[in-house]
Amino acid sequence: MSVHTRGFTLLETMIALVVLGIAALGALAGMVAASRNISDGQIRQYKTALAEAHAQSLMLAPKSTLALSAVAPPTPPTTVDQLPLTDSTVWKIDPSTHSGADANPIAYGALFTVTAKGDFAPLAMAVPNCSDATIPAGTLCREVAVTQGFPDGTAAKTVDGVPFAAGEAFTIWSRVRRVGEPAGEAVVHHEVFVQ
Repeated sequence: MSVHTRGFTLLETMIALVVLGIAALGALAGMVAASRNISDGQIRQYKTALAEAHAQSLMLAPKSTLALSAVAPPTPPTTVDQLPLTDSTVWKIDPSTHSGADANPIAYGALFTVTAKGDFAPLAMAVPNCSDATIPAGTLCREVAVTQGFPDGTAAKTVDGVPFAAGEAFTIWSRVRRVGEPAGEAVVHHEVFVQ
């Protein structure tokens, strides 16, 4: 008695390859999307680090000069974390410079790139604002604003129902965005100081 062994036909093989190809494309698309999400998260982390470093450097700075540069907010923010992102009269490129006394070089200056190792590298460029066309794409740009009152635009607050009248309050805002991204992608950080 003879036993017939049957192999795969050419048509069955081609169908199997098409199915595997579609599965491979789906897996590749998933990896690309995951990679993009990781990259976006890293960039947001860099922006947050730059905004918070600026706020940390102001903790030790004399507040009298900051209070003198405070302006009234153009319109009260709609939320506590929002200052009008398009108002160029309030937002100014960070004018601070590194004096060498501080161990944190990212606390000063306005323009930074990120190296392949993930370190910050300051860019020494004089530009009027973060929208300047001479700034290389992908550069992180820090702008600052100092407004009178609290983040919501009010001048007086209460703490646990007791009026807070220890002095004049002003809010220091830091905004970091990547050149070439929409303003809505910026990271905004604020600190309230009382003088």
